[in-house]
Amino acid sequence: MFYALATGKVRLPGVKFDHVLCDIETLNNAAHRETYDVTAVSFYGYSFVADKYVLLDCGASFGENYGPIVVSHNTLKATEIAGKRIGKGSRVVLRPAPGRSDAQDMFLAGRAALVEAVLLDVDDTAYLAVTLAADEAADLQAAHGRFLYFAPDEVEPDTSDPDTSERDAGAADTSEPSTTEAGR
Repeated sequence: MFYALATGKVRLPGVKFDHVLCDIETLNNAAHRETYDVTAVSFYGYSFVADKYVLLDCGASFGENYGPIVVSHNTLKATEIAGKRIGKGSRVVLRPAPGRSDAQDMFLAGRAALVEAVLLDVDDTAYLAVTLAADEAADLQAAHGRFLYFAPDEVEPDTSDPDTSERDAGAADTSEPSTTEAGR
């Protein structure tokens, strides 16, 4: 929300915002004093001001240099990574970028993932929406649109599975599940 308003990507005629840049602790304290009409607070800080502010469903801040990543509904069929077309159904190995990733992403380094979509943010930067290959809750998370997001330079094609590494990225997988997969 902040980025889109601050850069003029979203315009609200007749509404003026004063952007106050502060660390989250300062903003938590300001919210406690009801200094601003709209403000960011930490999840922990919100518990102390829940009676004074309404939690909006339009943003949250998670890693990658702090702010939320806003993803549009515009999707690409595929993107090229290490000379291979990677798109929905492709298997990749996660390689989070040091200095750009949060701790949660760093714990996922080396894990196999399935690409669910290639998405563009408001600056037309591509991101891969993925689910973890070995995550038992992946189907449930995908059904609810809950994905992990990685930049194309934070993944590499998974060459350990020849069937998926050669799959035409973006094409539907029409193969029947194996006995092992069907038994899950």
